[in-house]
Amino acid sequence: MSREETKEIVRRVLTTSISSRDNDEELMLHVWNTELDQQGRDILHTGAMDLCLKLVSGNLSKPDSITRYRRLLQAKDINLRGDNWSKRHDMMKIWNALK
Repeated sequence: MSREETKEIVRRVLTTSISSRDNDEELMLHVWNTELDQQGRDILHTGAMDLCLKLVSGNLSKPDSITRYRRLLQAKDINLRGDNWSKRHDMMKIWNALK
């Protein structure tokens, strides 16, 4: 997947799946399901080894890319943020003030 394709898929998932805004594992599942669907594969009929091979070969987006795009999109668009976003950022401000 290209970077722009991955970013757009992450945007769509964050828009349609509210619970994925605070859950990176769920976000990854939705992104990979979308990518597999685009490749004509059904995630329910894709074995674990096949999933791993697709990930290693670059046919699925890497977990760190998915979470990086989530952070980028949520920083720019308040509508894509989950319930935990402000809590996390408030805690970071406190943490940074203690340094």
